[in-house]
Amino acid sequence: MPSISKSPIFDPDTGFGGDGVPGTYTVPLDPTNTSLLFPYAYIGCVQDGPFADYTLRLGPGKFITTHCLTRGINNTMSLYLNSTAVAHLMTMSTFQEFRIELEGMPVTLDHRTHDGGHLSIGGDMSNLYSSPGGGSLIHIIGLQFSLTNFRAPVLPSSHQP
Repeated sequence: MPSISKSPIFDPDTGFGGDGVPGTYTVPLDPTNTSLLFPYAYIGCVQDGPFADYTLRLGPGKFITTHCLTRGINNTMSLYLNSTAVAHLMTMSTFQEFRIELEGMPVTLDHRTHDGGHLSIGGDMSNLYSSPGGGSLIHIIGLQFSLTNFRAPVLPSSHQP
């Protein structure tokens, strides 16, 4: 599988910008690990694309800091981030089945598309507490499922108002 970082979604001109640049960010110390930070996921600040000068004021983790948007794009979860995985999600017949298959840990014993997407983008997106500041469309799959599978039923013409 090609590198996730080569995906058009990370193109600096037509996507959300690329990976973090090494050496441009230092993860704050978290001696009690209350913020669930994984320093290896924070490669550096995004320096191209629409989020190049994006400033976050929440995170990483439970910290309140002013910092750049960070990423650490990696392929460790690519198994869950491909058309086969999405097609499998779309076969779920109920929202509950879909939600469990989408979410992954801790509901399942392994990662899935949602948490795999967060972890593959890395940086701010990889943190449970501060990922909402990460600037990504990872949640569009849930919307796609809802629109595809839970549309209002079409009534026969004899029942139309």
